[in-house]
Amino acid sequence: MAQLPTNVNATKLLFDEITFPRRRGNTIGMGSIGDPCVRRLWYSLHWFDEPEPISLRLYNLFETGTRAEDFMIEDLKRIGVEVTQRQEELWGTMDHAHGFTDGRCKNVPEAPKTEHLLEMKTHSDSNFKKLVKDGVKKAYPKHYAQCQRYMKGTGLTRTLYLGYNKNTSEYYVERIRYDASFANDLVRKEREIILAQTPPAKQFERSWYECKFCSFKEVCHDNATPPKNCRTCKHNDIVDEGKWVCTVLGGMYEIPQEVQLVGCEVYEVMDLDG
Repeated sequence: MAQLPTNVNATKLLFDEITFPRRRGNTIGMGSIGDPCVRRLWYSLHWFDEPEPISLRLYNLFETGTRAEDFMIEDLKRIGVEVTQRQEELWGTMDHAHGFTDGRCKNVPEAPKTEHLLEMKTHSDSNFKKLVKDGVKKAYPKHYAQCQRYMKGTGLTRTLYLGYNKNTSEYYVERIRYDASFANDLVRKEREIILAQTPPAKQFERSWYECKFCSFKEVCHDNATPPKNCRTCKHNDIVDEGKWVCTVLGGMYEIPQEVQLVGCEVYEVMDLDG
C-alpha cells in the first residue's frame, strides 16, 4: 500500500502561495471618503506605498462580497423590488474622485414610488450583530458616508441598505435618508484632499489601532522615503478631467499613466511637511 505524503499541509501551502497583483488606484474612491484619516486618503491618491500582492484569502473575501450581490438582488426581485443601473459610474471633484454604485431600486415596499440607491454589504456574525444593535451610521460610519456621497452624486434622496450575515444568511435592512449638509461636507473633504499639495496634518498616533494595519505607517510615522513615481514628485500638479501634469514644462505636459508609475530623471521628492 502506498504511503500518504508526510507533508499533510501541502495543499494548504499551495493555496497560501497564490497571490494576485494589486493595481494602483488612480483616484480617491468615493466609497472610501468616510475614512476618518484624511492623511491616508491623500497618501493613497499620491501613491505613497508600494502595491503589495493580494493573498488568495483576501481575494476570496472581496469576491465573496461581489458574488453575494447577485443572490441578494435575486432575493429583492422575489419581493417585487426592481433593480436597475448596476455598477453606475460616478465622478467627483475634478474627476480625481470616482466610484461605482451597487445600483438603484424601485418599488421598495416602504416607499414604492421613491427610487432608492442600493447598497449591499456582507458581514461576519459579530459585525452583523453590531449592525443590528446600532444601525448603519453608528456601527459603520464609512458605509453611511458612502451612501451619502453616492446619493449626492446620483441626486437620489433615499438608500436601501442591505446587510447580509455570512454565517446565518440573515438580512438587515435600513432605509437611509439623504443628509445634504453631511454630503456637502464630504464633497468639501474630497476637494481639500485632492487640492492639498502636502500631506494633511497627522490625526492619530502610531499606537492607534488602525495605524497598525495601515500601509502608509512607515512614511507617516517614521519619515520613510516614499517610492519614486510622478505622484510623489514635487513637480506634479493635479488638473481637471482626472489629469496629472508636470510643472517642469510649465504645467503643459500631461503625464501618461506609464510614466506616472516610474517617474523620470528630474524627479524630486515633494515637500512632506504637514
